[in-house]
Amino acid sequence: MIGWPGLTGLSVAVAALLGPSLFWSTPAAAEAPETTFARGVIVHSVDENGSSKVMRRTAQRLVDPRVEVLVDVTLDEHTALLLFDQPQPVAVAEDLAADLQVRSDVLWAEPDVLIQPTEVTLPNDPLFVDQWSLWEGGEDTDMSVRAPEIWGIDSGDPDVVIAVIDTGVAAHPDLAGRVIDGYDFVSDILMANDGNAWDPNPADPGDWVSAADINSGLFPESCRSVTPSTWHGTHVAGIAAAQWNNGYGISGAAPNATIQNVRALGKCGGFISDIAAAVRWSAGDIVIDPDTQLPLPVNTTPAQVINLSLGGQSACTRTMADAVLTARALGSVVVAAAGNDSLPVSTHLPSNCPGVVAVAATDATGARASYSNYGVSTGEIFIAAPGGSSSRGILSTSNTGATAPAQPSFDLKAGTSMATPLVSAAVALIVSGGITDPVAIEARLKQSGRAFAPTSSRACTEVTCGAGLLTFSLLADSITLTGERTQVRGRPGVSVEGKTLGLPAGELLTPYVKLPGQTAYQPGTGVRRVVITQGQVGEFDWQRRTGKKVYVYFRSESGEQSERVIIPANSASATGRPR
Repeated sequence: MIGWPGLTGLSVAVAALLGPSLFWSTPAAAEAPETTFARGVIVHSVDENGSSKVMRRTAQRLVDPRVEVLVDVTLDEHTALLLFDQPQPVAVAEDLAADLQVRSDVLWAEPDVLIQPTEVTLPNDPLFVDQWSLWEGGEDTDMSVRAPEIWGIDSGDPDVVIAVIDTGVAAHPDLAGRVIDGYDFVSDILMANDGNAWDPNPADPGDWVSAADINSGLFPESCRSVTPSTWHGTHVAGIAAAQWNNGYGISGAAPNATIQNVRALGKCGGFISDIAAAVRWSAGDIVIDPDTQLPLPVNTTPAQVINLSLGGQSACTRTMADAVLTARALGSVVVAAAGNDSLPVSTHLPSNCPGVVAVAATDATGARASYSNYGVSTGEIFIAAPGGSSSRGILSTSNTGATAPAQPSFDLKAGTSMATPLVSAAVALIVSGGITDPVAIEARLKQSGRAFAPTSSRACTEVTCGAGLLTFSLLADSITLTGERTQVRGRPGVSVEGKTLGLPAGELLTPYVKLPGQTAYQPGTGVRRVVITQGQVGEFDWQRRTGKKVYVYFRSESGEQSERVIIPANSASATGRPR
């Protein structure tokens, strides 16, 4: 068989403050080398053996006279590889493939190019190198969620809202443009520390506890330590959706999602009634202000994901259970920290409430974190994610103020509170792919857990830590749909009812995209929606603006291929029709 030198066959190929870090370095972006040549054209014919010598002679007439089509290699009963005498620019192979594809006996034809390893999308944020919970190289020893392995496909959608119900969020450059206002549900004026009870300003004024607070006798008995402000909500928000690729700070796990700032914790914590009201309001339910007895303004941007990095030792109360079930009925997924007491999760509210996605924490070795609560029966913990430890914390957005807000900063914390927003971010990515039913979302989320690493102590199991260690690359594999509507989203595959781009009805369709500067098609990149418009006409939305033409085609499960669609420069959508 004649091919490139060296090639044979077909090439396919709520946590403790640990303190700030001092110095940081800039990560190097991982770049996949470009493919610039093709060794031939793969032809799929209608009839068996339809790509034999006759096809080769046809190809020889069509190709540049200076190029010789030497032999054809049978790949299967319908498919053959037409080899050039020497590697040619991909443009030559593309032109030949396009000419062959117009033949009535050819279903599809495409260049045979060398496939390079999938590019890992690393941001240029200078502190990303210290975010081990997101990425630590991708090898077997990497106990992160491996977020860069999905970011090239899905980095979130601004229309997808994560409600962070916490201490509030302080202003921070790495959260600018990512946070929208929610509501302040801290009803106790002393605990609220902002001079009023429920109000429309959820910004974090600081939650420090002073000696005067303790000596006043006005705070709970459990609040007996002088502590600085934690900026806990700011930290959680940054883990979930801090800006990325802005040359500053860190990256969030779902960096294009939106955070809704909903405050329910103040000095010493928050009350169940306030937290439950915050859950219901975040999901879009009607909530009555206890002081005015009037309904609050309805949340006009109801959250698809509600993050609860909070809790305490208690059985699940009816108030909290009703709030969670109400949120689920309104389409929200409620994600809650398992707790930091190293006890069974059944002792910790709200992660022990029905309908909650309870999150355990792992450390940098992949073991269950020493503090993390755990499951005793299968299903009590849904999934695990990195929460850090005293030696390797989780880096995120913070503030230097010991009391009131001062300067934006970055800080390390550890706890199930830090693991939870990673899972909330994963849910946001699933929703960005078009899956909106909480049951379906949770089914996809469960598929994203990889096998736990064997460790010498505190090894996670399905019982103690849930479905596995959250892994974003597996999440990418799970973002597929079965076409219950005429408008769906999905990557890497989209299945629809009816015929899309001339392909068989009801089959899973995988989009293949070639971006500017690329010479090979990659599955799934950039396609956000497929819509059946009429008859055999299919339409999809293109999510990137490239400044140059982009090529897209779809392939069905049974191997049939649509026509190639050319997306004009700077276009946001395209329509394809079958030949």
